[in-house]
Amino acid sequence: MVIEGSNQFGRVRANNVVPGHADDQSAYCSELAGLYAIVAAISNICRVHYVEAGQVEIGCNGLSALQESFHPDKVPYDPTAPHYDLIAICYLQARLLSQSLGSHAT
Repeated sequence: MVIEGSNQFGRVRANNVVPGHADDQSAYCSELAGLYAIVAAISNICRVHYVEAGQVEIGCNGLSALQESFHPDKVPYDPTAPHYDLIAICYLQARLLSQSLGSHAT
């Protein structure tokens, strides 16, 4: 994952480990784990540096993962759905970040 401002100064690069058994891995699961890592990192950066306003634009190759995690009209509700845990935590973390930074955080 990469977090970057208007230029490369202060760029944050990180790797994360995708949870789950090797048989459960997929591109979709990896995209969800990356999205969660991004939102968690941004939340921590805002907390540590007392950021109270701003905008965040998150992108990834997996449109489906992006929509499942951040679409305002899609609330994760089915705990039996594949990767529900990652979808739900992305959704919750994004909502908390949005409340901290204003409505344009997601």
